[in-house]
Amino acid sequence: MLFHLIKMGKSPILERRDKEDRISSTRTLRHRLREETSDAHQRVDDLFSTLNLRTVAGLTRFARANHAALEAIQCRPGAGAEKAKALRLEMVVALERDLEALGAQPRATGQGRDYDATAVLYILLGSRAGTRLLHRQWSEATDPRVAAAGSYLGSASRSDDWRDLRLDLARRPAQGREADAAVSDAVALFDLFGAHFRAALSTPEHQHVRRIPANR
Repeated sequence: MLFHLIKMGKSPILERRDKEDRISSTRTLRHRLREETSDAHQRVDDLFSTLNLRTVAGLTRFARANHAALEAIQCRPGAGAEKAKALRLEMVVALERDLEALGAQPRATGQGRDYDATAVLYILLGSRAGTRLLHRQWSEATDPRVAAAGSYLGSASRSDDWRDLRLDLARRPAQGREADAAVSDAVALFDLFGAHFRAALSTPEHQHVRRIPANR
């Protein structure tokens, strides 16, 4: 993300980010999560970059992969669990609306497992923040079917919740059982999304798009 400086000082966004960075300048859970998930995060980003969200097939792959991954996520009880569950459900519903608009069905998924609630929030809120960039690509679509499937990419970014989570993580210790669980499950969640994206990418295009018969 690019920021700019105003002539007489830093912009409010930069000042806020500097405050967050000062809090996390020592070893914190925020620092550890960012550091230890970076490779897994990059692998998922690389998969995202192969999709053309301006096309029916590309957007359908995107929606199916995200939906399948979210359906496999359950939250263990703990701090933030209810918020994580509500956010996951909100995202699932939005993706199902988009798949319906695209004339596609969700992919079948196997049984999911429980994940640490902090890890779930970290991944899901981070992904909501990241959709701002994906929204730009999707909004350039000229196909009306793609334009109609904007429930997920057109929804709020949850930037305030993402900022609050980062600040909270910057105040939490990097070591201990809770921190270990959050980091381990965050990596596992990135890998989960990656696995579903690879499955979507390996599916022939005709299986993603419902053919609409010509008028007779």
